[in-house]
Amino acid sequence: MTGHSLGAAPPAEVASHAAGLSTGLSEADRRTLADVGYVVLPDLVDPASLAAMRATFDDAWADGESGITERLRLLGYPAFREFIDQESLQGVPRSIFGGHLQLLDCWLTYQPAASRWRTRKYTAGTERDWHRDFTFVGADPGRPLIVNMLLFLQDSEQTGPTVVLPGSHRQRAAVMSEHSTDPHPDEVEVALRAGDVLLFNSHLVHSRGRNLSRAPRRAVAMMWGYWFVKPVDMHLPLCPGALEGAFEDRLRLLGVEPPTVDLYLFESF
Repeated sequence: MTGHSLGAAPPAEVASHAAGLSTGLSEADRRTLADVGYVVLPDLVDPASLAAMRATFDDAWADGESGITERLRLLGYPAFREFIDQESLQGVPRSIFGGHLQLLDCWLTYQPAASRWRTRKYTAGTERDWHRDFTFVGADPGRPLIVNMLLFLQDSEQTGPTVVLPGSHRQRAAVMSEHSTDPHPDEVEVALRAGDVLLFNSHLVHSRGRNLSRAPRRAVAMMWGYWFVKPVDMHLPLCPGALEGAFEDRLRLLGVEPPTVDLYLFESF
């Protein structure tokens, strides 16, 4: 592995981000994402959007617990649909995938107060749950096939910050076995404030942190990739609400319309 080795302190850029997020990632952010595997984007989401998603979260979570039968079902809720439509959000993955940008998945994460980890009924206690969200390693860490974005709806320092292994996205074999539960000596806790977004290579080894607070952890997770990558749940029908009020940009994001760039010339953007 070149660049920052596993366990090296992440560079200063990981903790900060330049203004002007609607234009996408800065060159420093792109280098950090390629080198360490993640970058924090402060204040990406405005307070009004955060409030709208908080007000909807519990109902949306309860609906999802009964079993997901539609693709991108979260976009059936106006608050999350309007969030995905924001150019300040789309501009970040669009600066990676250009005209081939696709929203592969969007879901809620939840962790009860004073808990460690959960099964469906929140009964299993572990400190970590190490995993990768995507296990195929591309040839160039600077051109990932899929990236994740994680937005906390409240400050995450006490409600269970995400924990990452910097540089692990560069290794074909994961440094931890899947779903292993012990802390790693080289792990880094990434604490986010409400409105901050954690962007990371989907091949990065990561885990949720333990929620030590008296409040539940509520977050929104997104997975973005190239238009020609298939969503894992594409056999399911698209949530009808996802198309409500959809302009051409959202139709492309959902794979309903073709991209703006020729599939055979995707290196041109």
